[in-house]
Amino acid sequence: MVIGLLYIASTTSWRRYESIGYLLVATLLSAVFAVLYLLIAGANGLDSLIVGEEWSWMEDISRSEIWLLPPSLPPLIISWRMAMRMKQAAPFSEA
Repeated sequence: MVIGLLYIASTTSWRRYESIGYLLVATLLSAVFAVLYLLIAGANGLDSLIVGEEWSWMEDISRSEIWLLPPSLPPLIISWRMAMRMKQAAPFSEA
């Protein structure tokens, strides 16, 4: 829900810099959650292998967080590059 709200905030923001920030945070959260749930699925598979039980991998892989990763990778790359360009274009002044 938070990730979806951040995506919505990135499209409705009036300021360009804020919208890039919202998009970057939303895509980073999507990637973190996807990697986390992939690790959980792998741990469940390893646990079932060690214990000798049957593993229902389809249940672990069918999480929406995992399927959100592929569509969020292009915006992640684009927003990261834009943030780095903005950082180089306007460095912070040292006081």
